[in-house]
Amino acid sequence: MAVHNTLSNSSSAQRKKTSQPPRLIPQLTVGLTAGLLTLIVLIWFTFPVGEMTTMWIANRYTPTPIPPTHTPLPTSTQTAVPSPTIQPTPSITPLPASAFIVQDANIVFPEIPSLSQNVIILNDDKNVIVNPDFSNIQWYPSSQIAGDLGREIPEPYYATFGPGNATWIMDVPLTPGIYEIYILDTLFSSGGSLDFTVYLGGNPIPPILGEARVEYESSQGNPPQASDLWRSIGVYSIDNIDILSVVTSWDVRNQLTIVAIDRVLMAQLPDSTFQILEPLPSDQKKFVVDESVAEFESSQYWETRYDSTAWGDQYQVMVNPPIETSITWSLPYTAPVTRYEIRAWIPSVKGEVETSYRLFASGYEIYPENGEDAITVTQAQNQDAQWVSLGFWSIPEIHGTAVSLNLQMGITSNSNGEVGVDAIAFIISP
Repeated sequence: MAVHNTLSNSSSAQRKKTSQPPRLIPQLTVGLTAGLLTLIVLIWFTFPVGEMTTMWIANRYTPTPIPPTHTPLPTSTQTAVPSPTIQPTPSITPLPASAFIVQDANIVFPEIPSLSQNVIILNDDKNVIVNPDFSNIQWYPSSQIAGDLGREIPEPYYATFGPGNATWIMDVPLTPGIYEIYILDTLFSSGGSLDFTVYLGGNPIPPILGEARVEYESSQGNPPQASDLWRSIGVYSIDNIDILSVVTSWDVRNQLTIVAIDRVLMAQLPDSTFQILEPLPSDQKKFVVDESVAEFESSQYWETRYDSTAWGDQYQVMVNPPIETSITWSLPYTAPVTRYEIRAWIPSVKGEVETSYRLFASGYEIYPENGEDAITVTQAQNQDAQWVSLGFWSIPEIHGTAVSLNLQMGITSNSNGEVGVDAIAFIISP
């Protein structure tokens, strides 16, 4: 009975518990709320309600709505580098003038070569570095030499029998162009020979005309030297903006080969020189002598014409030659004993005048290889200025190692037309 009652009571309690109404309202409320929020979120992102609400909020704070625009990528700021902008055509910037440019050529002694332009003279006491220094006992100042000789030496210099070297240095760069460089051959204190080297910015440059070796004349020579002389050490093309220097050195000397350190002269040649030199062989040593330093047998009937197609921008012309005459070009220094081709720069002339050419080596006539006594050239009418080959000459070895060369041009009288006289080129030929 007790057991039955317990079970009965238990079943009765269970029935009472089961018969109570379920508590579903809170759970339903939570579910509905979650579902409603989900629906709102879906509607927000699916329909324009979100946009409308956002616009409403924006209108509350932004009176004038800004329409959407394309935002470009930020432009990178250029680093300061050379501008790619097209540069203007470079113009020639004037270089600083040398402190040693010659302002008045008339006061220079000896006389400056006639073709010289923009002349610069480097003085021995201002532009030269010597070793040993001039204070060394081996140097003799020109004032002492003048006193010993009882002669006047207007331009000071130094002379020595001892070994040494010298370097003349420009103070500023030269304007690019073609320059002829000269060394002074003093009357009393220069003898023997010296080799020179021209440097541009520390680099040696070879001459395009002439040679950098000087065989000095002497008052004891034959014929004797009569005065100071400017001696060319070559024509050089200056194509870089840099400092130019001239260097020489020597060993122990004697009375006949004494070394004098004096002035160096640099003279710019006309720009037309480039065009005139171009047809000449660049790989052969050559010397050019202008008519301005030639010897005219007669000064009558000649007139000077100025033309950029002439050497030095000028030449001499005679119209209908009424007299028989000659012109002689002489190399201003001794030349090697070898084979030469000789060319004449013939200006543009009118008419046809026959001319003849003869070559002399140390006073002896040398006959051309073609077997003729002289080379005959007819200056053709209205031809352009040009180099005309006069032929080839071989100097016999009997003359030693060096000779003086002279070319003589002859003109017959009573010729019709013009005859032009300009430069002569002596070209060492293989």
